[in-house]
Amino acid sequence: MRRVAVFGGASLKRRLRGAPGELAYEFVGPAGVDATPGRFAAGLLEVTRRTAPRAVAAARHALPGLPVGGLAIAPDAATLEKLARLDLDFRLEAWLPAEPVPPAVLAHLRSARRPARRARKTAPLQTTARRLAILTDVVKTANSILEPRKVI
Repeated sequence: MRRVAVFGGASLKRRLRGAPGELAYEFVGPAGVDATPGRFAAGLLEVTRRTAPRAVAAARHALPGLPVGGLAIAPDAATLEKLARLDLDFRLEAWLPAEPVPPAVLAHLRSARRPARRARKTAPLQTTARRLAILTDVVKTANSILEPRKVI
C-alpha cells in the first residue's frame, strides 16, 4: 500500500479518498511530518495561484528523497501556469468533486520524476561572474606575456 503525505487544508480532506489496500492519505502539518524511511511513497501539495516555491522546498525538506507532487483544484489559467513553473515531480488536476480518483494518483506516483533525476541547478549568477572574471584575468596575463607591448 502506498501512503501519501498531504500538505493541505480542509478542502483536500473533503476531496481525497484513498483506495483500501492500495492508497492512503495522511494529512500533515508543515512541521509535523514523521519521515521514517519507507513510511511515505510521496508528498502532495495543494497548489493555488499564491503557492510559493518555498512551499515546495519545505515539502522536499520534510520528505527528503521522495517525489513531491502538486494538486490544483479546478484551476484557472494563473494556477495552471503556477503548477507548470513549480519544481514538482508530478502534477494532478481535479475538476470534479470526486477527483482525483485513486487509480490516477497511483499512475502519477508510478511515473513521478524521482528527486535524483531532477536536473542539476546551474551555478548561481555570482559564482559564474566570479569565474568569468578570473578567466578574463588569466587570458590578459597570458596575452601580455606572449605579446609584450611595443614602445615607440
